[in-house]
Amino acid sequence: MTETLQLRGTLRGHNGWVTQIATNPKYPDMILSSSRGKYRLVSRPYLPSITHFFDDSTEKFWFLSCSLIHRNCGTKSDFDQTLTKSVSNLYILRIRVLIYCYNSPYTPLPTIFSNKTLIVWKLTRDEANYGIPQKRLYGHSHFISDVVLSSDGNYALSGSWDKTLRLWDLAAGRTTRRFEDHTKDVLSVAFSVDNRQIVSGSRDKTIKLWNTLAECKYTIQDDGHTDWVSCVRFSPNHANPIIVSAGWDRVVKVWNLTNCRLKINHSGHTGYLNTVTVSPDGSLCASGGKDCKAMLWDLNDGKHLHTLDHNDIITALCFSPNRYWLCAAFGPWIKIWDLETKEMVEELKPEVVSATSKAEPPLCLSLAWSTDGQTLFAGYSDNTIRVWQVSVSSR
Repeated sequence: MTETLQLRGTLRGHNGWVTQIATNPKYPDMILSSSRGKYRLVSRPYLPSITHFFDDSTEKFWFLSCSLIHRNCGTKSDFDQTLTKSVSNLYILRIRVLIYCYNSPYTPLPTIFSNKTLIVWKLTRDEANYGIPQKRLYGHSHFISDVVLSSDGNYALSGSWDKTLRLWDLAAGRTTRRFEDHTKDVLSVAFSVDNRQIVSGSRDKTIKLWNTLAECKYTIQDDGHTDWVSCVRFSPNHANPIIVSAGWDRVVKVWNLTNCRLKINHSGHTGYLNTVTVSPDGSLCASGGKDCKAMLWDLNDGKHLHTLDHNDIITALCFSPNRYWLCAAFGPWIKIWDLETKEMVEELKPEVVSATSKAEPPLCLSLAWSTDGQTLFAGYSDNTIRVWQVSVSSR
C-alpha cells in the first residue's frame, strides 16, 4: 500500500496571488491566508501610453507600454526604479511615476491598490468549494508577504511591503498592535513557540526581535545578511532556542536566541534564497531559492545533509508534521520527498496543467499542512488555494 495525494477541492476568494497560508491545531476547520494584489497605473489624457496593469511583486508582471512621455507632452518624469529577480528568471521594474506638469500644480500619478487582505476561511470540505471566506482583515497599505498564527490560534501576525508588522485579534477582526521600525518592506515574520517573542526579516537587510507590545527589543546587524532577509523562522525545540534566517546573499544563518549572536553560517547555495523551514522537532531545516535546489541542514550538528534537485526556482518549502516528508513548490509543481529514502513520493500539479494546454500555468507560491498531516494547502498565482489530501492506494 502506498500513500498518495489527491486534489480534494479549492478555495476561491482572493483577488491576488496567495502569498502565505497558516493552520492551527486548535482550529482544524479554519485556515488563514494572505494575498498580494495588483495595482493599476491610471491613464491621463497626457499619458496615453501607460495602459497596462502592473503586478508589483517579486514573481510576475505585466509589461508597461510606456514611451518617453516627457518628450511628447511637456512633462518631467521622476522614476524610482528597483530591479528584483522574478521566479521565472525575469527582472521586474517597479516604477513609481511622479508627474510634473508645466501647466498645472504638481500632481502624483494616481495608483489604485487592491487586495492587501487576510482571509479567515471556514473549511466546509465540500467538493465544489472546500471552504468559504468567514472574515476579511484589512489594515495594511501594501502587499502582505507573510502571515503566521499564534499557537492558541487566537492571534495572527502579518508582515507587509508597507514596512510594518501587524498583530491581529482574529475574534474581533482587528489590529491590536502595529510594529514600526523597519525601513523597507517586511518579507517574513514568525512567532516563538511560547508566543512571547516575534521575529521579522526585511529588505533593509536586518532581523528584528520584538515583544508582543510592538516594542523592538533587538536588531540583529552584526554578522547579518548582506542582502534582503527573505525568510525567518524560530525553532520549535525549547532545548535549542535558535532563529533560522535565509537571504538573498545565498546564506542560511542560525542565530542563538539567548544572546542574538550568530551561531553558524550554512553556505552552498548559488542563488538567492526565497524560503527556509524548520522541521517539527527542530532538528532540521531546509532552504531553497533561485538555484532550484532544496538543501537540508542539521541544526544540532551544524552540517549539510543532502541536496534535492528541482527544475525551477523554489518558492516554498514545508515539512510534514507527522511523516518524514519535505514538500517543495517550484513553478506550478509541488514535489514531496521522503527524506529517509531521498526518493520522490509524489509530484503534484494543478488541474490546469496539461501537455496540450497553451495557457500559462499558475505558480505555486505557498504551502501549509493541516496539523494532522492529512491535508496539504497550496496557494497559487491564479488567486486560488488548492487542497490536496493524503490517501492510501495499492499502486
